[in-house]
Amino acid sequence: MIPDALGRIPLTVNGLKACNRFEKVYDYLFKKAGRQIFCARRRLKTGSFSVEADLRHPNSNRWAKLRRVTWEPTGHILSNAAVWSPCGTWIYYDLRSDPAGNRFDGSAIERVTVESGLVETLYRCDAKAKCGVVLTSPTSSDIVFIHGPEHPSPQWDYGMSRRSGAVFDTQRPASLGSNPCLLDARDLCPPFTVGALRGGTHVHQFDPWGEWISFTYEDDYLARIKRNESSSTKFHTNQRNIGVAIPNHYVSVLPRHPRNQSGSHFCAI
Repeated sequence: MIPDALGRIPLTVNGLKACNRFEKVYDYLFKKAGRQIFCARRRLKTGSFSVEADLRHPNSNRWAKLRRVTWEPTGHILSNAAVWSPCGTWIYYDLRSDPAGNRFDGSAIERVTVESGLVETLYRCDAKAKCGVVLTSPTSSDIVFIHGPEHPSPQWDYGMSRRSGAVFDTQRPASLGSNPCLLDARDLCPPFTVGALRGGTHVHQFDPWGEWISFTYEDDYLARIKRNESSSTKFHTNQRNIGVAIPNHYVSVLPRHPRNQSGSHFCAI
């Protein structure tokens, strides 16, 4: 049964009609999966309604009932893709507090098993950093997510050009260390290091083989350059770009800037 807070089911003459109001997460999941068949059935004794959706195939006779699997009083924000584990057992999410996910204040990455509702905290941030927007690999136990700066300050806090990707192996024991590892190297001082970036990455997603990782990118070096109106040559202002991260090519960056960092992947825009 769907609580009143999640949706209302109006009946047609035939007794069946799709619901007219759902939380975004439910509406999004059904549309993204291409399963837009809804069935509203009235329970005669109680007068309540239940909603069922075909999660296998539009022509399937097997119906799965929509049910809630998380109950903690925190945010449970799903990314826009790749939230399921390859085995179809776990759903991954972060703990940002607002429903739209615009406030980047999540402190941990979690997952829930859809069978039992068991919740596991996979990673919790240290040093006042924040994390979120977790996506899974289609072929392995790796996940990737955004990691904000540790020890944020007024001079360097979270922003579109001041964030990184982090790769986490969900099956790697914590005692082995290096989990998660920073995906993208950063070098803020010229001459810049080949394979390193000068800004922040976002929405990291594995390719179908679980190897290369795509991301959006904004350059902090350009963000700090103001347009010189008195010059005939105009500086390029910052912009949103697309990049790729190539595995097995560690990029080492010298600590010439307090926010420089090395990364596990070779990055290119």
